[in-house]
Amino acid sequence: MIEFFGNLIISWWCWWSNYRFKKCIKSNIGTQSIDKAGTLQEVKSLVVRLYNSFIWTADGIDQLGDAIVPPPQNYATYLEQPLKDDCDGFHSLVYHCLYNSGIECYLLTVTPSKITDGHCILIFCLDGKWYVNDYTKIYPGFNTMQEAIDDYNKDYLIKYKIPGKVIFNGLVEYDYVSEKFKRRNISDFKK
Repeated sequence: MIEFFGNLIISWWCWWSNYRFKKCIKSNIGTQSIDKAGTLQEVKSLVVRLYNSFIWTADGIDQLGDAIVPPPQNYATYLEQPLKDDCDGFHSLVYHCLYNSGIECYLLTVTPSKITDGHCILIFCLDGKWYVNDYTKIYPGFNTMQEAIDDYNKDYLIKYKIPGKVIFNGLVEYDYVSEKFKRRNISDFKK
């Protein structure tokens, strides 16, 4: 039941974000060479550098509480500096840089028992290992996406002092061909 409603909410979030930001930059604008990464160490350095040009800012009422800005738009905003957005906005920026570095990546939602304490991060696959990126931290790599998610979920509750447990994780992909966010199933990545 939780899985059904969680996927429904993620689908709505994608639809709303696509609609809300329909006039933003949505096509792939590439990245500067300094914003590319090919190794884990380069990804770690990249997220720290991106974070230094980021100011956490809650989504306004015009976003009905929460919407994801397309990765190309957030990259363009970052080039103007600073990027003012929330967790999904920062990780949307990282998404754009990793995607343009040829690294498979997705936005990952973490929904605890108290859903208002939810969070959006990034998960990526590099050299056959899945890693979670939460702002400037890259968590250890795992052989499967699910293992990386399970490991992060445990730390998330402690790091952010969240009571209860994680009840749902959702996966969001930005499709650079259709220029839209879409929900993905974590179960599609079981290996």
